Amino acid sequence: MVGNGVTDYRFDNDIALLDMTFWYGILDTETYYNITNNCLTDTIPNYCYSLFDNVNNALENINIYDAFGKCWTNPSELAPQL
Repeated sequence: MVGNGVTDYRFDNDIALLDMTFWYGILDTETYYNITNNCLTDTIPNYCYSLFDNVNNALENINIYDAFGKCWTNPSELAPQL
């Protein structure tokens, strides 16, 4: 079994994460298209870094391996309730 296997680095990288955030409704359309149309180049314009921050902020409390599951951010929530 391969966990989180990469099949092709042209697709299985940050671009795949960007697509996931958009298609799951986590990232807004304007940011997505700004990044895909202007920032995925060899020379990244400076304004793109704030757009990348928007993506990271949108994913801050989401488990990217289970985007629809509960994100356990508080360790005390993992303790059994007596």
